[in-house]
Amino acid sequence: MYAELLAFFTAVCNKDAELCRGIVDAEADLHFNEGELVFSLVGLYQVLSLQPGFPALGYAEFRRRLYASRLNSDLALMGAQIVVMASSGKVDSSLYRLTQRSTSIR
Repeated sequence: MYAELLAFFTAVCNKDAELCRGIVDAEADLHFNEGELVFSLVGLYQVLSLQPGFPALGYAEFRRRLYASRLNSDLALMGAQIVVMASSGKVDSSLYRLTQRSTSIR
């Protein structure tokens, strides 16, 4: 699952046209806002579970594996990160944003 998850976010960071069109057309809680991907974990799961080659997992297992992963560390190598955009107090209904990491010059 992790390879497919990282490939998905890498494609979004690289602005893969076909994938981005699919996100715009998706009826999940996943969309672009000011050019950045905004999503709930449920919305991310719904879109990824429809991707060819994504393993058949229940939502709870998907979430467990996601939180056990090194996703933000690997995204940081590409200059990106996932941040909480709007916390509802519950991880399933909070909104997250895939954004470019800010760089500071020292």
